[in-house]
Amino acid sequence: MELSNHQPGTSGLVEKIAQHLRDYPYNLRHARKLMRHFRASAEEVEQALNRIAAPTALPIDPEDTTDKVLLHFLRYPGDMIDMRRVMRQLRASEGEVQQAFEKLETYIVEGGEGVAHAGTDKK
Repeated sequence: MELSNHQPGTSGLVEKIAQHLRDYPYNLRHARKLMRHFRASAEEVEQALNRIAAPTALPIDPEDTTDKVLLHFLRYPGDMIDMRRVMRQLRASEGEVQQAFEKLETYIVEGGEGVAHAGTDKK
């Protein structure tokens, strides 16, 4: 498999992507461009997101469509490429998707501390 060839350099690439997203959180909106720029796979982008945003520290309402979109993108960042499919799947409006990105951006910019209710600073 190709993943075994990628693993030694993967953590360095993942950390570069994570640092880039810390510096420029709005780039989450351009996942395809981000993947091309870093020559990264969706899995590597997902690992970078996991390093900067711990979903358990986000205040989430499981009934809110915006939060459903947010959780979906945290779990499957590669799906940002096919936004229309995700919107249909989750029955989300363009505004709800925008709100999800804004919520994640705020969380990243504030280092996860300002948005989270409990200070879990493990990642």
